[in-house]
Amino acid sequence: MRVRLAYLTQSVAADPADRLVPPSDGALRSEGLVRARGSLKHHSARFSVDDTLLPFDPASLQPLA
Repeated sequence: MRVRLAYLTQSVAADPADRLVPPSDGALRSEGLVRARGSLKHHSARFSVDDTLLPFDPASLQPLA
């Protein structure tokens, strides 16, 4: 659950995403491994997430001012 939340909020709330899954925390990445069941649309190596649902990459979002 933490990995998915961090993946979805990585660009708009980078600090909370880094606290949920620190970039250097490889154990959490393998624990939260999410594999695609359908057609792959996006992949995040940092969070080990294969995204098959979102029509956009959450990493491309801009934070609100």
